[in-house]
Amino acid sequence: PAEVVVGAAAADALRSALATQEVGDGTAQMLRGEGRFDARFRAIPVRRDGVLLGAVLAVRDESERHELSRMHDEFRAVA
Repeated sequence: PAEVVVGAAAADALRSALATQEVGDGTAQMLRGEGRFDARFRAIPVRRDGVLLGAVLAVRDESERHELSRMHDEFRAVA
């Protein structure tokens, strides 16, 4: 997997998941080797036997979905 640099929104969601022990999610542009990409993220607290161990940040690249949506909108505008 490529290294991803998360922005302030994702970092805030991760801190919030640790502080509140609740799942947080959002969208942001993030950085990867080849440049920026649109991402959806979810910060998930990790517990074992009721004890908070940490949190995980799951990131999904939404660039392709956004491009398909844009193409769909353009097609509908022409049709």
